[in-house]
Amino acid sequence: MKKNTKIFNTEVIERLALSDNIPPFDEQRNGTQVIMIEDGKKTVIYDDYSMYCDADARKWRVEAYNRTDGRKYDRLCMCGGVYPTRKRAIAEIDRFAYRGKNLVFFVLPIDFTYDKKAMIWQGEEQYSCDDKLVLATKKELVEESKKRMKFMTDRMGSGRINRKKLTKAEAEALAAFDEFQKYREDKCYPYAIIGGNAVLYVSPYKNDWKAERECLDMKGDGIDGCVSAFVYNSITPETSEKGDIFFKIISNTIIRVA
Repeated sequence: MKKNTKIFNTEVIERLALSDNIPPFDEQRNGTQVIMIEDGKKTVIYDDYSMYCDADARKWRVEAYNRTDGRKYDRLCMCGGVYPTRKRAIAEIDRFAYRGKNLVFFVLPIDFTYDKKAMIWQGEEQYSCDDKLVLATKKELVEESKKRMKFMTDRMGSGRINRKKLTKAEAEALAAFDEFQKYREDKCYPYAIIGGNAVLYVSPYKNDWKAERECLDMKGDGIDGCVSAFVYNSITPETSEKGDIFFKIISNTIIRVA
């Protein structure tokens, strides 16, 4: 997985001594590019677009700033600076090829989308249930856990549960999960607890990972996905079970819905 999509053209940025009043590039929304024009040619000085897989947006906005004082030009671009395609937005910048050397253009997506699965698991070898069983190492389990959290919440996390910071209910759920697979030689790996009693886990076999990942964006009415979990029942512990639960993401937090 590419951990950083943001690329700065430091040489050009330093040489042109851009105004400090220009908005910070890396504080813009995902999918932003910043473009300048030198000798009639476009130069990308900040790129948080090219490395995304199948990137797209509902609309694209072009904002223009003065390179030396950071002043924003609200009426410089046609169509109010908003365009239906990225190609059209870039074409707008092309209009300034020979008169825009003192301008800085921000190309900003509106409702940015990209293939998050391809981005996170890019280049990884996948195994099917028909292949010979492939047992993951502890390091691989931790890394897979981090990627699943990144996919669901946009936060990488540590890939581990901090047992010292668990609530009483969470500690009981995790202890029940440990007991549940006490005699299993190849144990599932727990990486998060949601709702106080649902322990999210990764299968120890890589052959199961493809199916587990596919469920993560199984969207439905009020549902953002489905994830493998052990659900602990504190009232009747013997009915605790391992399976799949549905979840919704609210403010980058996983909320169990079923």
